[in-house]
Amino acid sequence: MSEGNQGPTIDGHEFIETICSALRAGKRLKVVDRRGKIYGKDDFRLVEVHAVGFAHGGFAAARVWEIANFEIAHTESRWELLHLSNVAECKMIDERSRAPRPGYRRDDPGMKEILCQI
Repeated sequence: MSEGNQGPTIDGHEFIETICSALRAGKRLKVVDRRGKIYGKDDFRLVEVHAVGFAHGGFAAARVWEIANFEIAHTESRWELLHLSNVAECKMIDERSRAPRPGYRRDDPGMKEILCQI
């Protein structure tokens, strides 16, 4: 969290260690989306982390394989560049990650700086 002239802002940096820990432990994460909380929805995602760092726009991000969220079924898993500033909560859960998933590319070209990766 950083302080600006208009009060605190959330940038997502506070979740980097938790997300990297899940990657190293080979566990899935349950991520609660900040935008869903604003709209009163239980917006969560189950993800498998493949890389964490900073995208070309300078924002903290994680390349994840999304297993499920409140909008998609388990059969519609997909790649996602998760903007950490949109994360309200994240927690490592006791489910084994199956990373790396097909299509994963080490040294993700969508990220300018990688802090941890498979």
